[in-house]
Amino acid sequence: MPCSSPPSVTLPSGPIPICPAYTSVKSPKGGTLVKGKRLHSGRKAYTDRSGIADGSDRDATGGCFGSASELSANSEPPRFALDLFQPNQGTTKSKPRPNQGTTKLRSDLQECPERGWSVARPSTTWDWFEYGMAIVRLLLGCASAFSRSVVEGFPKPRRTLVEALSKDCRTSLEQQSNTCRRNFEESCVWTHAMAPARSGLGLALGLTLVLILGMGTGVHAQTNIQNGTLTDNVRPLQIGDTIPGALWNQPLQVVNHPEGKEVITLNEYRGKLVILDFWATWCVPCIKSLQKLDTLQKRFVKDLFVIPTTYEKAEKVRPFFRERKWSLPAAISETILKSYFPHQSIPHQVWIKGGKVIAIVGPEYADSTYVARVLQGDTPDFESKTEVAFDKSKPLLIDGNGGGHENLLYHSIVTKAIDANISGIFNDEKSLLIYNSDIVGMFTYLYRDDIRWSARFNRLRLELDDSMLNRVYLYKKIIKQDSVWDNMVTDAYRQDNLYCYNLVFPNEVSKAEIIEFAKKDLSDFFERYLNIGVKVENRLAKCLVLKRIHGDNLADRNQTDSSFYKNDSNNAYFRFHNKPYSLFLNVFEEQNKYTPYPIIDSTDYTGNIDMEFNCRLDDLAAVKKELNRRGFDMVEEERTVKMLILYHLNN
Repeated sequence: MPCSSPPSVTLPSGPIPICPAYTSVKSPKGGTLVKGKRLHSGRKAYTDRSGIADGSDRDATGGCFGSASELSANSEPPRFALDLFQPNQGTTKSKPRPNQGTTKLRSDLQECPERGWSVARPSTTWDWFEYGMAIVRLLLGCASAFSRSVVEGFPKPRRTLVEALSKDCRTSLEQQSNTCRRNFEESCVWTHAMAPARSGLGLALGLTLVLILGMGTGVHAQTNIQNGTLTDNVRPLQIGDTIPGALWNQPLQVVNHPEGKEVITLNEYRGKLVILDFWATWCVPCIKSLQKLDTLQKRFVKDLFVIPTTYEKAEKVRPFFRERKWSLPAAISETILKSYFPHQSIPHQVWIKGGKVIAIVGPEYADSTYVARVLQGDTPDFESKTEVAFDKSKPLLIDGNGGGHENLLYHSIVTKAIDANISGIFNDEKSLLIYNSDIVGMFTYLYRDDIRWSARFNRLRLELDDSMLNRVYLYKKIIKQDSVWDNMVTDAYRQDNLYCYNLVFPNEVSKAEIIEFAKKDLSDFFERYLNIGVKVENRLAKCLVLKRIHGDNLADRNQTDSSFYKNDSNNAYFRFHNKPYSLFLNVFEEQNKYTPYPIIDSTDYTGNIDMEFNCRLDDLAAVKKELNRRGFDMVEEERTVKMLILYHLNN
């Protein structure tokens, strides 16, 4: 237990209560302390150390006491871990004691005269944890004592804290303190100055709140101390800049120091050439450079200080250095230095001489020639390390991050929709761009050699649940189970489920190669993004089959003119004059794209036709009548057809 100062010490004549301390003593069966073991108070208790057992028992108290001559009205006695609890402070009114308040409590370093070690305010996270635990144990004891007093009443107008807390000292502190808990036969005897008992709940709660807030403030302050200068307020340094005082005095946690130090500052080496070497254990060039720097440090031991700096922790760096038998100290878990010297790559070395930054370079200058020249007062022509300003956590080349589009050689990206009421597809010898398209639209375009574009809907099967279906298919009509349904999709939902895809190659390739690459690229993406797969396979389905029944009434082979006309207002009139039969087939499929039955051409006819339809082409009965008049027929049959399938991967 650390040696620390009590809250107050007074020296009136006669016996006085001593500073808050507790010690383990044997509890006799009769309930009375034996002579020589009885705890006294006042100067005699301090001088004789009555109640403080010698030997190991005395060490168990955890306190450091000086001689009687060292204790005076204005002395600075050792502090104890319980010194935060001061009963005669705050709103408690009591008769003042002689010399009360004359003792100045030191908040800085105190020397422990017997054990030879120093105690200060906690300086590490673990110290603050122990410090907080001591306060928590104290609060538990106080709360337990107060609650017990509330239940049992307050029979006396004035009580000592030992009376108020003796029961809880035995139950709470004895259970939680390693000092008190020696064995089952021991108990904790606690003496303190007299203090009036207050029956107000507000006093106890107020005191508890003050202690908690005080602890929290201390921990917050300590966090800032541990972190040193806040990185948000650090101004990065350039070549020629003067090293600020905050950096000189920044504590650096180190391992492998030749003198066994755990914390150093650059200020200790201000008169030397200082080389900060940012590195990591996984960086092969860093390891090669460190080997040279370790050799340089041994050669220029009086004039050079090399400090390897890494974000990695001690348990990784310490054995790494020992294995290679390097003598350099290494700064670990370090972020402050990087804020002064930001960089994107390692090794990254900063040379400091005469209080200024003289070079920011790579590992190529870690050479005895350059070190010797700098130590002789020369300034070599260092070629500064080029650092491109970019954020590695953001996409490269976006918003100028790492450069512009002129640096682009090859890329493949998928994005959300462009915020504009446009959509389309662009394809040339080096790139493919699909913008503001749903997923079905992307794949029906890419598989148009397998599934004719005009037949892209009735040869599509979406084996998806409704929630996923409306994320991949955003057309107004949808084919489900051999029937056509209205697809109720809002414009806002449609905009949220449109995508853009851009594929760019560094040199010209065939369009077929681009399409095949894009198929695999987008399939891989949507497998990971939405867990859906895409495939083309043959399926047995009910179809509308076009057949040739005779060769009469087709187009006159001697005609030289040709024309195609349709009524765009209502699509209720179509005329094909001396036009290829394939044109009719494409128009017929497009006008029936939402028909649940795929259209199969079994005519084997490749010539021209003369046909006139005074009806909509999705009026199948009227179309059949005109086809029959021209030597064709249309019937329903089951056929095996090639289908584009989108499906859940887990199915």
